[in-house]
Amino acid sequence: MDVTVRKMLFDDIGETYKIIRRFFDEGWDKTYVTFNPKNIFCILYEAVLKGNFEFYIAFVDGKIVGLLGALFTPSHFDENQFSGNEIVWFVDKDFRGTSVGGKLLERFEEECALRKVDFITMTAGHYTIKTGTDKVLDRYYRRRGYEKLEIHYIKKLNRR
Repeated sequence: MDVTVRKMLFDDIGETYKIIRRFFDEGWDKTYVTFNPKNIFCILYEAVLKGNFEFYIAFVDGKIVGLLGALFTPSHFDENQFSGNEIVWFVDKDFRGTSVGGKLLERFEEECALRKVDFITMTAGHYTIKTGTDKVLDRYYRRRGYEKLEIHYIKKLNRR
């Protein structure tokens, strides 16, 4: 299987949005987090125009089968350190367990090196924890030199 990974271009925004929607529908819609298409499109346009967000898309036979989205920011604790933060990492179910996810992560890590990022943060979201694949991801990350830092929790506040 030939997998090609590249940065998202302006013409990819529509298809990238659809993949992000599937990512949300698969796991995040079971939480208190809501999905606002306007916000997603703003982030995608900002990624193309400004570059502090980046989206890498994976193709097999000309079809987008996965993506990794990231935000590049100064550290919250030291503005002299720069971080690359994964915000979405999704691979079509038919392509999980293949090289697609790894190639997306490799491309992200290459971009982090080019940007002289000091550290990378990756997350294991609701879906991976619910299905038990967070343990698989834990082993995967550790083999690639990552270490577990923290676990996140969410609580709904009745604002609306």
